[in-house]
Amino acid sequence: MSVRLAVVGCGRMGKLHARVLSELDGAELACVVDINPAAAAALARQYRCVGLTDPAAAVEKVDGAIIATPTLCHVEAARPFVAAGKHVLVEKPYTHDAAAGAELIDLAGRTGAGVQVGHTERFNPVVLAMQTHAIAPKFIEAHRISPFTFRSADVGVVLDMMIHDIDLVLMMVRGQVRQLHAVGVNVIGSHEDIANARLIFDNGCVANLTASRLAIKTERKMRVFSEHAYLSVDYGKKTGIVVTKRANLDLIQMARDRRLGPRGAGGQAGLHQAPQG
Repeated sequence: MSVRLAVVGCGRMGKLHARVLSELDGAELACVVDINPAAAAALARQYRCVGLTDPAAAVEKVDGAIIATPTLCHVEAARPFVAAGKHVLVEKPYTHDAAAGAELIDLAGRTGAGVQVGHTERFNPVVLAMQTHAIAPKFIEAHRISPFTFRSADVGVVLDMMIHDIDLVLMMVRGQVRQLHAVGVNVIGSHEDIANARLIFDNGCVANLTASRLAIKTERKMRVFSEHAYLSVDYGKKTGIVVTKRANLDLIQMARDRRLGPRGAGGQAGLHQAPQG
């Protein structure tokens, strides 16, 4: 039996979701919804489903919905489904402010609907692999940059891009933010297009996060330093390395004994490719 689903929002992300659902075993793209009748009709023709302009009209036709509208419309688009106890996947950023998000969570608690936010990075194979290592981060550095895509322009780069790294950092550190220093610069519109944030946690970990949607290349990388291991991951390429202290104790002891460094007696230090732990 297939799960009947609606895609609400027929823009770039909505089209991607519609394509995936049309190819997914166990799922049926029952309808698409957009306030623009022409957009809804065009996507409905492409995938041979029903095209609608009102999310409420789709509720009885489906078991759940994917909300891929502009962020400011997420709560309005999701509310009819959640009120009916239907599960929803909401594209990130979840909502435009905390109050709107809390409203939808409260409604879901009363109706039993599931509300999942599209933090797809959590399911990146690199992240799943990182979770197999008992890492207690002391310092984290993340860079998430890309050219301007002309989507999610209704929110700033923090909610558009940095939100992924904030989510991953909170998941890894498992502490409370004690201090926050941040700066954002808007260039294209009224929202920040470049941002840097420094988070200091109550357990001593420090995270430095940078995001930009005005770069000339796409890069999604993170480095994690802990007492026992160093991780370097590339979320875009889905690759990474882990260097553990245990696997390199001989090199560490040699460095200590010889006092390697610019002022040490051992001369110029070499850069070693340590075994992967």
